[in-house]
Amino acid sequence: MNWDAIGAIGEILGSIAVLVSLVYLAIQIRSNTDRLRFEASQSVANSADRGFDPIYYEPCMSIWLKGQDDYDALSAGDQQIFHALMVRNLNNFQSQYHAVNEGYLDADVFRRTHQGFYSGIVSSPGGSQWFKEGRHMLTEDVQAFLTGDR
Repeated sequence: MNWDAIGAIGEILGSIAVLVSLVYLAIQIRSNTDRLRFEASQSVANSADRGFDPIYYEPCMSIWLKGQDDYDALSAGDQQIFHALMVRNLNNFQSQYHAVNEGYLDADVFRRTHQGFYSGIVSSPGGSQWFKEGRHMLTEDVQAFLTGDR
C-alpha cells in the first residue's frame, strides 16, 4: 500500500470521526436543552408556590378571599395587603409569561395551566376592581393576555 492510499484512508476515518462527534454533540445538546426546560418549569412551579405562600395563612387568607369578592369592602390597610398579594402573584405570572415568550417554557402547557387561573384572579369581582387600578404594574402584553385581548 502506498502513502497516498494510507493518507486517503486516514482522511476518511477522520471525516467519520468528526461526523460521529457532531452527532454525539447534537444528542448531548438536545438532552441538555430538555433538562434545562424541565428545570425552568420546576423553577416556575416553585416560584408560583412561593408567590402564594402568604395567602395560605391568616390574616392574608381572609383578606385574599374577601378582596377577591369585593376590593372596596376591605379596610385601607387590608387593601394594601391585598394589593401586595396581587402584585406578588401577578409579577410572578409576568415572569412566567416572558419565560414562555423566550422559549424557556412550553407555551401550550403554560396557557392550559396558568392563563385561566390568573385570568380568573383578575376577572373576579375584587380582582377586576384591583386590576383597573393596578394593571399599570404589568406590561401591556401581559395585560392583554390576562384579559383575553391577545
